[in-house]
Amino acid sequence: MSTINVASANLDPEAARFVHSTVATYLSGAGWNFVSTPDLADILLVDLDTPAGASAWARLDGSRRPVRVAVTADHGRLASALAVGKPLRYSTLLSTLRRAANGEPGAGEVAGGASRFDPGKHLLGVIQGLVAGGRSAVVDHPDHAAVAIDSARRRWAVAGDRPLTPDIFRLPAGAFEMQMGPLPAALDYRPLEELLYRAAWHASNGRLQAGTDLSTPLRLRRWPDFTRVPYRPIHLRMAAYLQGRSATPLTIAERTGAAVSDVHDLLNACRAAGLITEARSESRPPPEQPSAASREGLLARIRMRLLGGAGKPRAGGDR
Repeated sequence: MSTINVASANLDPEAARFVHSTVATYLSGAGWNFVSTPDLADILLVDLDTPAGASAWARLDGSRRPVRVAVTADHGRLASALAVGKPLRYSTLLSTLRRAANGEPGAGEVAGGASRFDPGKHLLGVIQGLVAGGRSAVVDHPDHAAVAIDSARRRWAVAGDRPLTPDIFRLPAGAFEMQMGPLPAALDYRPLEELLYRAAWHASNGRLQAGTDLSTPLRLRRWPDFTRVPYRPIHLRMAAYLQGRSATPLTIAERTGAAVSDVHDLLNACRAAGLITEARSESRPPPEQPSAASREGLLARIRMRLLGGAGKPRAGGDR
């Protein structure tokens, strides 16, 4: 994934530190980097309220790189698609940087574009295609485990002796072959949602899924079963935050202290497994919460895993 370099021009030292901290905290895991030299920038934040900043802005007229983002206290200028007001705030700064990287009007092109996760380019897309068509098959790769997909019963299993490792989920979709027809019966089948979750979690690499609107609040339909799927401790905090409320990806990051890349991984995985939905209307039904008994059981299993070393690789090779 190409690195997206962010720099500032003529910002006061405190504002420059704020931009540096925001990029390092929320975006570095997704391939973003703060640089001190504007000439190396793909996105440049310019203080328009200083003569030097206005001059620097004018010099870049007609240039496609770097993409300019105005920083100003003049709210009349905020009609621009790429402007942030003073004082700087995490949510608006992150949102504007993302918009700049996504090529909104006036943004030009950022190095490599703002990379979004496309499930269709990975094993996840192969599995989703089988499920959408109601077909079952063994999905095979010469160097990795074969995976049996039973779309009718919404279940999956490893077919063969090779272990399932995270690398398989990052391979291009065209690297797999499918053997259609009846599936072996004597396999250790598990719920398909578990495989869909893993496939998205391992392949997204901190990139938000293509087509996801950063301004649309999302809510959990139910908790992921963290005893069966890969996770990091911060994902428990994010899932707890989303219980009983809806929030945008950037709000989740701000309120939980999670890196944006971690938020994207969780949301992509939950979306693939059907655990999350958009909350466009206040008339939406309340989120499905586990009963007291099932919640206690789930939390007890999570505590057992944490005591045994949370975040350690699972037997299936998750990490």
